[in-house]
Amino acid sequence: MCESGELDETVRNGYMTQAHSKGLKPRTTKGLLVFTGEKQKRPYLYDRDRYIYNDLLRRSGAIVFSSCRGGEFSYETDKIQNGFFTEQLIQAITGGHVDVNNDGVISIDELRSYVIKVVAEDTENLQHPTVDRDNIYQKFDFPILN
Repeated sequence: MCESGELDETVRNGYMTQAHSKGLKPRTTKGLLVFTGEKQKRPYLYDRDRYIYNDLLRRSGAIVFSSCRGGEFSYETDKIQNGFFTEQLIQAITGGHVDVNNDGVISIDELRSYVIKVVAEDTENLQHPTVDRDNIYQKFDFPILN
């Protein structure tokens, strides 16, 4: 399951309807909402100390690649038996087609360009992965796995 942010219930229901009409399954924590007589927001989401936020302040070169934007869901389908984001990450590092400059490795820029484009296409623009690079001067590459 993946959610990058807290959605308003009306927006959440709209995304659910859109997804189901396209045969997609939202990967969501809807069943994990906190109930105490009436519906409440999940209070732990507002605890900034629980995020990797503190580590990013050190500017160590961390890269955060999220499967969707803050106001979106991540989606999956029975056809690929996986989430679209995960599937495209696997496809990217197991095939040489993402290595645009043919240097034998997949840079974070090549990975980002490919995954963002293909996931948006596969989900008919319902899901848009995002990358937050803490240190743009840090070179980060992945080997191509065969």
